[in-house]
Amino acid sequence: MRAGFLMLTRVMLASLLLIAGCFEPAQAATLWQLLETAQKDCARVGQALKIAGMETTPEAGSDEDCSGAVTRLYLKSLKDDDRQQILQTAIKEQRAVLEVAQLIVEAGRGPNTDILVVEVDLKRLQLQEAGYVTARRHSRIVLETALAADPAEFTVPVIPAAAWPENKTAAHNALASGGNDSQAMQQRLEHAWADYEGAKRQSGLLQPVAALTEDLAKTTKQWLELGQITVYQLSERFRDATEQKIALAEARSNLLAARLRVLKILGRTSAIE
Repeated sequence: MRAGFLMLTRVMLASLLLIAGCFEPAQAATLWQLLETAQKDCARVGQALKIAGMETTPEAGSDEDCSGAVTRLYLKSLKDDDRQQILQTAIKEQRAVLEVAQLIVEAGRGPNTDILVVEVDLKRLQLQEAGYVTARRHSRIVLETALAADPAEFTVPVIPAAAWPENKTAAHNALASGGNDSQAMQQRLEHAWADYEGAKRQSGLLQPVAALTEDLAKTTKQWLELGQITVYQLSERFRDATEQKIALAEARSNLLAARLRVLKILGRTSAIE
């Protein structure tokens, strides 16, 4: 069984490398540049994504499937980067809390269980980070082999103000003026705009919450040093702050994805910087 698995892995890798060899090396940094590269041969991109186990639509290999899959993978790569950076900061903070906890226990001002509490939270953060590192590696393999793109060069897509409709009515008018205002397209725009408004509202609500929980965690650390709270309470505050940061990063990613869907329906993808 193990020999068969190794053989399958070698076949998959060889297939990806073969596909990669069909593309010229590219320094694609923006989403639009990467989409242009992908459009050269969507069928091969779709094949590479399938080999990597990435879900595709029934119309695999079509322009629609190709651009959608590449956009999702691009945004996922950026989101995984954000999450890993958040967790790296959280791990650094948790280690500082552990040092304080050890000093408190050594001074006889706290039980040994305080150290265990912080160590458990530290291990939990390290496990989360390991998961995101693995996710980033998978994204990197697909992007490098299928599109000759380096995720380290990726930039957050910028949507010029002139390309974004002022409101939903303006979006529908833009769709109609483009000559593609069928009922199906109108419904797609309605759904995409609803996702945009929901993601915008969620991001707006989470932003102050994330800032407040981070400030509270920093203040609580000072209280611990003064002996006014327990190590468990401090660890809990830092845990909450990290969760809110990750939630905000997720909401911002969802907002960007929703805006990109609207632009795609309006035929304004080329405006993305």
